[in-house]
Amino acid sequence: MSTISKQNNPFSSPSAKANSDSVASPLFSQTQIGIASFLGSALAGMTLVAINHFRLNNILSGVASLLLGIAIVAVIIPLGMILPIPGVVFSFVQMGVARMIAKTWFAKQYESNEAMNVGNGSGWVVAGITVTWIVIFVAVLIGIQAV
Repeated sequence: MSTISKQNNPFSSPSAKANSDSVASPLFSQTQIGIASFLGSALAGMTLVAINHFRLNNILSGVASLLLGIAIVAVIIPLGMILPIPGVVFSFVQMGVARMIAKTWFAKQYESNEAMNVGNGSGWVVAGITVTWIVIFVAVLIGIQAV
């Protein structure tokens, strides 16, 4: 009576624990985060950064990313009202900051995903989050105008 070793048994569950560095998950690229930040504010870009953190099981970093997005917008809006600078400049600033954050925080994961041929996050999710933040901002502005 021969016994099948656990390593050779195709019906047994995997015995190796998955390392968070070795598990590849599609992340939103710097470009996707930059486009979302340019069109939908830093909140849209930082929402994508937060989703990247959540996919990497960094829950606290994800929440911190959302709070950072709120802080960036809270600084940019008053500056836009005070300074005589075209609004598009502030969009470029938000885009640059979000791209820099993504490059700094996810450089290692981007390289490992590229080596394992893991694609980027869905462009439809990027579009949906961007449009959602645009609608929220327009609704808030209309609400402020009505008061």
